[in-house]
Amino acid sequence: MDNNKSLVGIDILIIEDDKIFAKILSDYLISMGAKVRLSYDGLDGLIKIRESIPNILISDLAMPLLDGIEMTEEVSIQYPMLPVIIISGTDNLNNVATVLKFGVKDFFIKPIRDLSKLSDAILVTLERSSNDFDGALSWPILNDISELKELEKHVDYLNEHPDFANNLIRNLMPKHQSNFGKVNFNFNYLHTVDSIPLLYDYNWHQNGEVSFFITIITEKNYSNVLISKSLYNSLSRNESDLLSGIDKFIEQQSLHIKTLNDSKKFKTVIGFINFQSYEVKLFSNGINFETNGLKELSNIKASRGYIYSNLQLRQDLKNWSMTFNTGAKLCKINIELN
Repeated sequence: MDNNKSLVGIDILIIEDDKIFAKILSDYLISMGAKVRLSYDGLDGLIKIRESIPNILISDLAMPLLDGIEMTEEVSIQYPMLPVIIISGTDNLNNVATVLKFGVKDFFIKPIRDLSKLSDAILVTLERSSNDFDGALSWPILNDISELKELEKHVDYLNEHPDFANNLIRNLMPKHQSNFGKVNFNFNYLHTVDSIPLLYDYNWHQNGEVSFFITIITEKNYSNVLISKSLYNSLSRNESDLLSGIDKFIEQQSLHIKTLNDSKKFKTVIGFINFQSYEVKLFSNGINFETNGLKELSNIKASRGYIYSNLQLRQDLKNWSMTFNTGAKLCKINIELN
């Protein structure tokens, strides 16, 4: 083995529904020193990424449950710094162009007769990703109508297959519990066994601040849910000034409602908690909330139906909570300081 091409210590996830081909790839990469995990469909692949983010992802395109294009798009959204190499049995240029738009670093056509070219591509991809990551793999802003029309195709499928939609949304959500330093952050939500009433997400930021997002899921409003999540993650990537991005978030939400001719209202909450100043800023639209251990400083109507609330965590307490509800749909955030 050429030590210059060793993959020792590299964590690789392969998503490939052809188990024989997956085993060939796995055996070769393991022989090169890599740590390899296998998944046989896109949905399970997303679950495995959430369990442990690999150094690099190798994926097929044609797969059951969640195909490689949809999976690659979701990876570019959820894990923008995770490099992806596609191996496919088709050389369809439309598919190639689509996945390249989502930031795929390299593309191989089956069969691969010389697997050393794959290991070379892995090393080159990892080197480039570590040296010149420029944020190109970012949350889609969905500014133009063509991207919205593409989204509509997925939304129609989700509306026709609610079981699949619920499973997909469940796997888009982060862990219920997270911590940053001495702060524990915990989400709880009320739901039935066969449905999920809401989608939430949160992000820890460099200054120790946490932002969070909640949107209500109602019958056939998956377009609103997916768009809201995309816009929130575009907002949360702006580390320099999170609050300045909220107006753009609200404006783009309104734009997409108009473009998609969707009469359903976005029921959304976006919050920012600063554990240095003990300030909490909430922007809510159609979702009421109650607090425990927080003092409301001001409450004003913002643009396009949003209410802006400025609150303060009581510094004499170590536990705080916020409960958001729209009738039967309930979400509670608990915060604890160790």
